Amino acid sequence: MSTAIQSPKAKTKATAKSADAIKLPEDLQIVRRKLDDLKAWEGNPRIHSEKQIVALMASIQRLGFRVPIIINENGEILAGHGRWEAAKRLGMPEVPTIMVVGWSKTEQRAFVISDNKLASMSTWDKDLLLHEVEILLEEEFEIETTGLTTAELDIMIDGAAEPEGPDKEDLQPQDIGEEEMVVTKFGDVWKLDQHRIVCGDALKESSYAAIMKDGELAQMCITD
Repeated sequence: MSTAIQSPKAKTKATAKSADAIKLPEDLQIVRRKLDDLKAWEGNPRIHSEKQIVALMASIQRLGFRVPIIINENGEILAGHGRWEAAKRLGMPEVPTIMVVGWSKTEQRAFVISDNKLASMSTWDKDLLLHEVEILLEEEFEIETTGLTTAELDIMIDGAAEPEGPDKEDLQPQDIGEEEMVVTKFGDVWKLDQHRIVCGDALKESSYAAIMKDGELAQMCITD
């Protein structure tokens, strides 16, 4: 009985050969098409929030429509539903597109999922992100075009200034000092000068009744 063992050299050669087989499509062309000629992929599982659409609109207005929408031969969108919706709201007559030809329905369905899922698997290098954001802020660039909110920026900047310490989620009750124990419970109302804070459900009218007098109006209401 004999066993064939593939040499490392043979493996490297096979890998290189497979890589050589991956080539860019020769018919890869960017074509401007009317928005009305495009349509959403039926059963698209990706949900685009209002916040994301508004951010995309701001980005397109400031930087232009730079990422083509991927479509099939029937004009169905395989990637770029959010950009398509943003373009419609901005009243754009046409957008750049790339059409894929010859894909089976199964391949198209797999691409719709993978285009969104693979992108969501990446993470941020927080230090590098903060560095890039600080450069934009120094240049007084419209930071909202990046999709970052003011609250997120505050957390990034304030968090970078805080000294590193143990993760409170990893601490046991006996590890937490009295000053760090919970000091409020559901229904409590805190008065801070002219401001009031209630520990309650922001979706219930009773929470607002607890801090507002009859006929009283608030200048600002912040909920979480």
